[in-house]
Amino acid sequence: MAGLHRGLVHAAILVTLVGAFGINRPAPEFTFVRKPILVDRADCSSDLFFPPSDERCWTELAGNDSHIPVAVPRYEGGETLLMLTVQDAPHRSAEVTLIVEQSSSPSAVTSDWRPAVEFPEQPPYPVLPPSSATTNPFVPINGLSREHQENLERWFLPTARQRSPIDGEREPIITLPILTYGRVRIVMDETIAWNLHRSTWCRDLAARLNNVLIPRVESVLGPVADRLADGILTVVVTPQVRAVGGGDSTVAAFVLATDFRVDLDRPEGHSCDAIYLHPELSPNDGDAILVHELTHAAQFCALRRHYGSKPWPLQDWQIEGTAHAAEVLLTHKDSNITDRLRAFHRSPEQSPLVVVDAAVSGRWRDPRCRGATCSFFTWAAQRFGLETIAPIVTSPTESDDPWLTTIGQSWPDVQRAWLISVATAHETRRHAAEWGQPLTVNIDGGATAFVVLPTRDAEATLSVTSRPDVCYRLTLLRDPRHGSTNDKTSTLLLAPPWLPR
Repeated sequence: MAGLHRGLVHAAILVTLVGAFGINRPAPEFTFVRKPILVDRADCSSDLFFPPSDERCWTELAGNDSHIPVAVPRYEGGETLLMLTVQDAPHRSAEVTLIVEQSSSPSAVTSDWRPAVEFPEQPPYPVLPPSSATTNPFVPINGLSREHQENLERWFLPTARQRSPIDGEREPIITLPILTYGRVRIVMDETIAWNLHRSTWCRDLAARLNNVLIPRVESVLGPVADRLADGILTVVVTPQVRAVGGGDSTVAAFVLATDFRVDLDRPEGHSCDAIYLHPELSPNDGDAILVHELTHAAQFCALRRHYGSKPWPLQDWQIEGTAHAAEVLLTHKDSNITDRLRAFHRSPEQSPLVVVDAAVSGRWRDPRCRGATCSFFTWAAQRFGLETIAPIVTSPTESDDPWLTTIGQSWPDVQRAWLISVATAHETRRHAAEWGQPLTVNIDGGATAFVVLPTRDAEATLSVTSRPDVCYRLTLLRDPRHGSTNDKTSTLLLAPPWLPR
């Protein structure tokens, strides 16, 4: 959870990135290379003001005036949708009022209609296989004590670095080494009771990581542990994971970006690549959560290779979105993102997509933002390939448009195509505008409201009004594949798709 990384480590940098993962490790047991499928944009030079009735088309306008009238030609073949995106910081919202009425404004803005580009989906990744059992013996717990300091390790989690006015520096977490199996080393908080159930849990965890999950993630995203040149990933099991997330937090795992830096000493960072797990990690959510955190580990390994001790250009929405896409596409499980997708679908106008620093913007662990990033990056990964879009996380600061550099499609085109897929799936809240009646929507910066325009056999003018300092983008979409609606209330389907289309 990259929001945790920046919020707790205070290392977020407001920049945009470009670069590519170099996979230097020999390919593990999963070796499949997926080529990106790219579709050239259709020729948009022709005048399509009156779009074909059987083709999905769009037209776009950017407004920075307090009032802008838009000419809307009549259309009886399906729905006319408005996608209204406010271009501002995520912590700011704007009240936008729109009204559709009979065309009477000679100064109404018109624009060419263009055919919507559809990118075909790539074949899905293979289903994960079962794990083989571990054979390594456990370190005998009874032989470890505080007298055997060479076997104990101290870990400083972010909350443990805060000074208490009563006790001074808080005590670090003390862990005992449990086992090393292949690429995995497990250490456990000494406060955790040891029993047969815990022994089995550790063995199963080590087997799943080493035999299945690490090879799958590395085959797509690159090394998850290369700091010590031994490929070993340390798993720190501690109930303090909950304390880091907050009092009533449901955090089950996290990765600290500082652990992957080579220029930070304790307590800021530790001397190995590590992930942190709660001892009650649910078996049902285990694969998805572990792949999510392994993706972060791969991202931070790549950032270390690209930037070393220089500042890392961390952007929450890119890091979290890619990790959510990885967990869904590589495990075929959606248990960790279902509620977040629902939150996004219920209130898209309060779900900013681009949230560079979630802690600063007050969006740390906001399920609506997480749902938006999960929807977007899963959609993009399905169409361009997860391994193709993943390097955007490490793109350099000076890149003007890492999407254009990486996949050959500009960021506005990619974002618009995703929004069109969201708008036409009928799974997201859509406000219904009534003929001649004002509709006011509060839209957070970077978020999009979806509005169904009323059907009338006449030319119409759409007027949009907001504060003078508000910049927004208007996209009108003609969708012949769905019938029109004149509902007087917002339409909302509460059940999101298993995967964004």
